Amino acid sequence: ALADHPAVVGFDLFNEPFPGSTPTATFEREVLPAFHAHVAAAFTGPAAAKRVFVEPAVTYDFSPTTRLPPFAAGEGFAPHYYPTFVESGIYAGREEDVAADLLDMAGDAAHLGGPLFLGEFGISNTAPGATPYLSDMIDGVLALGGSAAPWDFSRGEPSSYGLRDPDGAPYPCAASLRRPYVHRLAGRLASTS
Repeated sequence: ALADHPAVVGFDLFNEPFPGSTPTATFEREVLPAFHAHVAAAFTGPAAAKRVFVEPAVTYDFSPTTRLPPFAAGEGFAPHYYPTFVESGIYAGREEDVAADLLDMAGDAAHLGGPLFLGEFGISNTAPGATPYLSDMIDGVLALGGSAAPWDFSRGEPSSYGLRDPDGAPYPCAASLRRPYVHRLAGRLASTS
């Protein structure tokens, strides 16, 4: 039902792939590509024209190194980003670390041969530094010409990653995600501000 919706640009086929007892390198080099090829081959109709977003093994969150092989046509790199300083519940303005990690992700995407789509990132609404973290993430992704999806826009308790309260109103930190964006551009985007 979503395959022909104009807002759907692609599909993430395996959320946070966990290698289990398979060595991560083997999992990324052999298991994940075979899985994606098998599932993508079953796409028909409008779904066949959509991008397949490939996530590296879930361990990429903590050690951003991937051994994925070069992408097939139509694939994009969609890692998640939950660094240890965010998982510990504190963000103390580490924009240099965020920028360096995002630059590494963009380098991985380029090496793999696909665009960067940061498939998921977030922080607890009550974490010290939640607002600047979300702002730094969006600024960093936009500076690289990438796209991102914050986790998540559901309703949640204050300590959750949900960006709306139980009544549906956005938490204050959600305002840091609002950015103007270009719908169409003749030429190449040089920068954002």
